[in-house]
Order: sequence, then structure tokens, then C-alpha cells
Amino acid sequence: EWLLQEAKMSGVLNSFSIFKTIPNTIDTKQFSPKNRNELRLKRNINPDDNVLLFSANALEITRKGAAILTEALNLLNIEITLLTQGKGTLETSNPKVKIIPLGHSSNTQELIENYSIANVFLLPSLEDNLPNTMLEAMACGLPIISFQLGGMKEHIVANRNGQLVSPTTAEALAAAIERFCISKAIYISKAICTYAEANFGERKLVKAYQEIYNRITN
Repeated sequence: EWLLQEAKMSGVLNSFSIFKTIPNTIDTKQFSPKNRNELRLKRNINPDDNVLLFSANALEITRKGAAILTEALNLLNIEITLLTQGKGTLETSNPKVKIIPLGHSSNTQELIENYSIANVFLLPSLEDNLPNTMLEAMACGLPIISFQLGGMKEHIVANRNGQLVSPTTAEALAAAIERFCISKAIYISKAICTYAEANFGERKLVKAYQEIYNRITN
């Protein structure tokens, strides 16, 4: 909806009369939770650790928020393990933070395992619409921590499938991470998967396209 409003205000769509936002779809049969403890043992990660996942095609892309995330990591007063997925690396001076770079991968099964290992998916984007990584993470049962902007604020519900962070600062992000680690047990993986299926599953998307086609042809 955010991107639709931006497009409307730009004037590019002035000649069109039908507007509907349809998100991308994901294969929720393929993207689904796997056994977290087994995968952690496989990767030598403690089953009880607070594990966070941050992903971007290239970690240095400014709008994906790596810089503000790094600043937030330096402020944390709890021990966490951060998995980074994508080209590049992150560094922190905080001894309480362990960073494990997973590198870039286009292997779907590997991506699903990476999501399943984590307790939460970090999405500190400074500008984003509705990133596929968020949809994939939700389909794998992960709650999301994101700034309150773009398409994220349209789908993240506090204490149900994640936390929306405001203002857009490292301090607020660090506080949200600490709150999550304290209360992570309240997030129900199955409920998050159900939300992903209901909002991003193929059946819903096909129906949305059919409705637009019928409105045009009628």
C-alpha cells in the first residue's frame, strides 16, 4: 500500500482507474519451519542461544540498514548470535555479540534452514516495500523486527508476528532486540506460518488477479 500511494502521488498512474495492491507470493509448502535444534547442532550453535538472522543480497546496501544494525549491536547488553546472509560481512566491538557470516546463497533448501535456525528475522531497512525475505521468514515461522515503515508496518503485529520499531534509531532497534529476547516465548511459530499462508499464499494471490481480470473484462 505504501508503494501504491507513492506511485499515485507521482502522477505516473493518472491515466489508470483500477488500483489494487497484490503482494508477491511464496510457496508455503516449501518454505516452512524445520527442526531448529537439529539444525543448530549441525551448525555448532547452542540450542538455547538467542539467534538473530539478518539478510540482504549485499550487506553494504545502505537502505537495508546494516550500518544502523551495527550501531545497535554495539549497544546490546545481552548475549546474542547474529547470522548474516548475503555478500559481505558485519563487525561489532561488543563482546556479547557473536556474528556468523553465512555468505550468499541461492540454494532454497539452505535458505530455509537458515531461517529455521534463528529465533527472529531482523529487517532494519531504512526504505523497503514488501521484501521477499520477510515473507519467507514468516512462512518459516519467524517473527520479524522491523522499523515502522513501508510494507512492513502493514503486516507486522506487535507480540503476534514481530515488533515494529520507532523511531528509526540504533537505540530503539537495540531496545527492541532486547525486549524480543526476553519475551520470545510468546511468539507462536504455527500462528505466524498461518498468517503467511493467509496473506501471501498462492491461493489468495490467484484469487486477487482473477478479481482484477473480471473487473476489467466486465
